[in-house]
Amino acid sequence: MVKNKKMKKASEGFTLIELIIVVAIMAIMTGVGLAYFNKFNEEKKISGEVSRLADVLHLARSKSMANDYSPMPTCTDFSGYQLEITQIAYNFVFCCSDCSGANRKLLQSHTLYSTVTVDAGYTFLFRPLTGQTIGSTLKIGNNTLNKCAQVDIQNSGLISSTDLDVCH
Repeated sequence: MVKNKKMKKASEGFTLIELIIVVAIMAIMTGVGLAYFNKFNEEKKISGEVSRLADVLHLARSKSMANDYSPMPTCTDFSGYQLEITQIAYNFVFCCSDCSGANRKLLQSHTLYSTVTVDAGYTFLFRPLTGQTIGSTLKIGNNTLNKCAQVDIQNSGLISSTDLDVCH
């Protein structure tokens, strides 16, 4: 009878080994979860940039097609709306005449996330009434994930984007 009480008392708690194993399993699962969360977060940054860039391109085309020169009412030679893309940002600009100096007005500027890259040096001028521009394809990517998406701009001004894929 004394032995049964001792055995019963000893089986009421956890041993140190059992606690260490549980803590180790929890640490491993937390580490894996954080890695997937960081990857998911970076993918959402790229998707967000693709969506935002496509939205600004659509806005430039729409305002040009509507012949909207309200940002500079004194403009007599409306050239359209322009999107200028650099390595770290892109600018949405109203263009009057030759789109330089006082003939332009910056309407919107967006700085890219530090982990997101975009093909730089592109300028898209959407013409009034037609919304036409010189077509091209922009690649937006993330070097740490090696994932990219594309934004296609056709000569007619139509804009489309692709899903994330491995960069080539």
